[in-house]
Amino acid sequence: MKVHTADTIRNIALVGHESTGKTLFAEAVSMIAGSITRMGSIEGNNTQSDYSNFEHDRQKSLYASLLQNEWQGTKYNMIDAPGFSDFIGETKTALHVADIAMVLVSPVNGPEVMTELVMETLDDNPRPCLFVFNALDKDHTRLDEQMQALKDSYKGVAQLQYPLEVGEGFKRIVDILKQKVLVFAEDGSYSEEDLGAEADTVEEMRMALVETVAESDDELMEKFLEEMELSDEDFQRGLASGIASGSIRPVFVSAARKLVGIGRILEVLRDDFPGPDKAVTMHRVKGDEVTPMPADAAGSPAFFVFKTVNEQHVGELVYFRVAQGKITVGLDLVNQTTLSPEKIGSLFSVVGKNRSDISELVAGDMGCTVKLRDTCTNQTLSLKGSDIVVQQIQFPDPVMRTAISPAKDEDEEKMSTGLIQFRREDPSFQIAPDPELGQTILSGQGDQQLKLLLDKLQARFGVQVSMEKPRVPYRETITGNSDVKYRHKKQSGGAGQFGEVWVRFAPNERGAGFEFKSEVVGGSVTVPFQQATEKGMLQVMKEGVIAGCTVVDMVATIYDGKMHPVDSKEIAFQIAGREAFKQGFREAKPILLEPIWHVEVKVPDEYMGDVMGDLSSRRGKILGMDAAGKYQLIKALVPLAELYQYSTTLRSMTQGRASHRRRFDHYEKCPPDVQAKVIEEYEAERNKE
Repeated sequence: MKVHTADTIRNIALVGHESTGKTLFAEAVSMIAGSITRMGSIEGNNTQSDYSNFEHDRQKSLYASLLQNEWQGTKYNMIDAPGFSDFIGETKTALHVADIAMVLVSPVNGPEVMTELVMETLDDNPRPCLFVFNALDKDHTRLDEQMQALKDSYKGVAQLQYPLEVGEGFKRIVDILKQKVLVFAEDGSYSEEDLGAEADTVEEMRMALVETVAESDDELMEKFLEEMELSDEDFQRGLASGIASGSIRPVFVSAARKLVGIGRILEVLRDDFPGPDKAVTMHRVKGDEVTPMPADAAGSPAFFVFKTVNEQHVGELVYFRVAQGKITVGLDLVNQTTLSPEKIGSLFSVVGKNRSDISELVAGDMGCTVKLRDTCTNQTLSLKGSDIVVQQIQFPDPVMRTAISPAKDEDEEKMSTGLIQFRREDPSFQIAPDPELGQTILSGQGDQQLKLLLDKLQARFGVQVSMEKPRVPYRETITGNSDVKYRHKKQSGGAGQFGEVWVRFAPNERGAGFEFKSEVVGGSVTVPFQQATEKGMLQVMKEGVIAGCTVVDMVATIYDGKMHPVDSKEIAFQIAGREAFKQGFREAKPILLEPIWHVEVKVPDEYMGDVMGDLSSRRGKILGMDAAGKYQLIKALVPLAELYQYSTTLRSMTQGRASHRRRFDHYEKCPPDVQAKVIEEYEAERNKE
């Protein structure tokens, strides 16, 4: 593959809901470009994008795959992203480094959950976007209905094509820009025919498009209002400008399996969409300042790592986008995160798992290298002495958490090592030992992502790991007052132990924590022994009193006590403090607090009742609802104890059409029945020991 400059490169993220044909679309592009001579299929496990055994087993895309193809003088860098919401991190990755978002939509189901998530990402990070209704060679399509749903859901939607027939005979497309009927052959090429009976419809749609183009530019709008038309030159310029700004989002039709429509879409991407020389996708971070970073081939060399993959017999593959300058074999760079030196020993262009050597890559292009010493996803490499750092991918917060443990205790270290390595490759999940819960907690975007991680652990490291329900970090506190006098006295020959403390206990404001106060007068308990008393209390607070949970929001006031001139020691007052705290806590109307999470569920109207009923059954408190296109956004407060595997239940309840986000909100008092059950389980566990 030859070296391309930014003006002949198009960086495209293939995104959208699952089963919309993204992988087959990428396959069709490779076929038309001549990178392959035969179309693969999902069922045959032989597509360029889905090449891992895990993808073959599940018959779906799990990872974002880069496919680089040359066609008619243009290099198309396409990133085929998964369409399953558990792998939204891969979609975020693709959108972060691509200049163009190609959103594939089902002509049967229309915009779905991942369509919504993609468009939300584009709202936060705008860039040119086009929609493609794919798989029009299948039966039972509802294109007109779903086209309207698309227009109702998103701004700037402009229909540029429509099919003359759908189903198995689909091969003729009416093209509004060309004002012709495009007839596609089996090899993906097409011929043009006059419109005939479609002329009036096309003229009406063309005028609507002209008006849309005019509305995207004040100068063009003025011309349009004067003449009710735009010249071809003004129209083309306005269309490209509107697409670049994101105010115009064209819609195309295709059937990737039959190569219908693919070549025409590539032409429009080449002619009307911006390359990295015009689209500013990369941003530089310097302190708190974030500034656009144009793809300047003459600038100081720097690239951003958007993906790392560890492959057997190869090592770690590093996929990157060149932010500026030129990257050549032998170039010495520095990782701006670790400050480790890195030498570029090889450069590759890639089509899925297939790699070919390339001499250099210029600003705006993408590529791959191997065997870097200490570089992973979301890091920037640039020249020594440079301070260039590219803005990182922002991965979504986890929506599911589970506790994990290896089948064999001796595999604990291998499990941790493997997960740390996987997180270098994919930062969209989190792994952390929780000393409070006594469990290792794995958090991510859904059960499918977490199960995949555990399957990879077994395949790569030979470690079998099981998932279990994570414990809930309840808190213990008091609602009443108590007054305790506790004496610790121990005589066992030789030096004894003596410490007596008089302590009042009272509730503190919620969230204020623990306060230890002294009202001792006359030196009945010296300051060092008061400090030892507090230390003993703090030890109990970590262990808990009634349910083994951390104690919070209390005030302990020591107001008197006694010492012995010989037997009083710090350890004696620590023990006295511990036991006084336990006694005082139990006498002060103890309660449990449970963590409450704020949950937002995006759900289609038809499932709203089911979702609200389910949230109520989980002791959820509905806060309100907002419209979000054809979806409803339900906001609720739900106890964490009721959210285990909620993402799985929600997906099942709504046929995969709903999604949710969550964040910790506050602690509040447990209902009596929940508290009794938690304490009972704690006592049962203690009795086992």
